[in-house]
Amino acid sequence: MLFVIIDNGSNYVLAGKLLEEKKPYLYWTPCAAHCIDLMFEDIRKLPLMKKAIQRGVSLVGFIYSHSSTLSLLRQLTNKRELV
Repeated sequence: MLFVIIDNGSNYVLAGKLLEEKKPYLYWTPCAAHCIDLMFEDIRKLPLMKKAIQRGVSLVGFIYSHSSTLSLLRQLTNKRELV
């Protein structure tokens, strides 16, 4: 038995099905990380999430453009960076 994990784009799904037909011992499954990434792309398009992300980006931009605020952040977070 051979198990393959692939991207879940339509071309890969078709290729996986064709391979399964030719090789009965072959099994494929879509990549979970890619599926989760696609879900997050859809979630971030929701109006509420889009607004929250924009606010977060603005806040990070503000902190990193003001040295005293950035210094305070690093002091209070044991020199951790925002990601």
